[in-house]
Amino acid sequence: DLKYLVDKCHGMEMQCFMDVVHAHASDNAIDGLNEFDGTGGHLFHEDPRMGWHGLWGTRMFDFGKYETLRFLLSNIRYWSEEFKFDGFRFDGVTAMLYKHRGIHWDFIGGHAEFYGDHADNDACVYLMLANQMLRDDPKFGPAAVTIAEDVSGQTGVCRPVWHGGLGFDLRLSMGPPDHWARLAHEPDFNWSPSRVVGLVTGRNPEPAVSYLESHDQCLVGDKTFAFTLMDAAMYGCMSKSRPEGVHPAVERGVALHKMARLLQLTLGGEAWLNFMGNEFGHPEWVDFPREGNGESFQHARRQWSLRDNNDLFYADLERFDGALMRSDEDCKLLASNRGGFTPTIHHCKDDSGVLAFHMGANCLVVANLHPHKSYPFYRIGSERAGRYELVLDTDAKQFGGWGRIDPEVTKPETEGGPCDWQGTGVCLYLPSRSAQIYRLADEWDVPEVDEYVYHNDNDLGYAGGYDDEYDTGGGGDDAVWY
Repeated sequence: DLKYLVDKCHGMEMQCFMDVVHAHASDNAIDGLNEFDGTGGHLFHEDPRMGWHGLWGTRMFDFGKYETLRFLLSNIRYWSEEFKFDGFRFDGVTAMLYKHRGIHWDFIGGHAEFYGDHADNDACVYLMLANQMLRDDPKFGPAAVTIAEDVSGQTGVCRPVWHGGLGFDLRLSMGPPDHWARLAHEPDFNWSPSRVVGLVTGRNPEPAVSYLESHDQCLVGDKTFAFTLMDAAMYGCMSKSRPEGVHPAVERGVALHKMARLLQLTLGGEAWLNFMGNEFGHPEWVDFPREGNGESFQHARRQWSLRDNNDLFYADLERFDGALMRSDEDCKLLASNRGGFTPTIHHCKDDSGVLAFHMGANCLVVANLHPHKSYPFYRIGSERAGRYELVLDTDAKQFGGWGRIDPEVTKPETEGGPCDWQGTGVCLYLPSRSAQIYRLADEWDVPEVDEYVYHNDNDLGYAGGYDDEYDTGGGGDDAVWY
């Protein structure tokens, strides 16, 4: 069945990755690897301080033993050659890299925490061997993709082995999802552009897989991102035809869920991971049968039927996910990140709640995080001059929004001189709690400037000639939205 699944995926031009757990193993001594030869060692460390994980209660492999290396390397080769997997995600790499297993370490003390006595050198060598073995395989070679689940941010994880690195292609960007989960519990005034930018871009600069949430965020004890935003309203208020109208918590949660996904994909890394159900805002949490819940399967499933009901906002959230994926493909959003062109935020104003940046194939991404204030004529800096077309709008009606921007008539053109340290500027309608991707459809020369232009507050706000209440450049009490 597994071979059939992989073959079917390959037939649809999809790659298949396997999640391999080579960091630790179950302590089951009856039918597991623990005490396989009757001793407490064999493939594992015999020293209790090294041989057991202090939090997981699992056995830790001793990568300095020949038998351990042979066992784990042949395991990877088996899945690669026999099942034709295209790559592997290595689970729990942080627990492998350090003798302290990463327990109670926040890794904010610099490089001294990555190396020296803290490091498990044998584990590092094993990871280098595993990656090099896949690269040297004549059937796959460089086409094999390996991903490290490392939260420490150790430098060199994604450097090639010949360069002294561990040889991975990508690392999971594990910090931002935790920050998103915390932000989801907080009120609107904490969703400032500077904070959102900081939590998304505050990651190791090596190539990363970006994601909004995974099982780490929504296991029992916490909730899915959508459920944190909307909570109990998801049980009875997700219908779009409610006589009372859209529930405020649902309106807010649906809008922020789409914006968070768009910003995390565009700014967060070089690849994108969607945890099952996140694409349509799955409610509640994930829990597996265990003694603590009476061996219940109640939350050990995904309610796929929710997305099939067009009267529910779940269907709109999934349609947005499809549109986001198409926008990525058409506009080369992640591809531009992989090319080393990391987006630079050229407009980030906490008083107005607006941020903007360029990326992809001549695209301009704009987000208005303000909970209730829309801006009818907001000037944003543009690197190139020309006419823009709307590619994606989180506020579109088919995505559960209000449809405040008409894509058929919205064809903004750049005008005037420098703005936001860019060559020119473009005036846009920015609805509250929404984000848009614009793509340059026609291009012309950037206006020449006769003299040196210095940057001031007026370059960051509205074009002139409007009431003071629409001026975001000068700040002040009137501009603060929290």
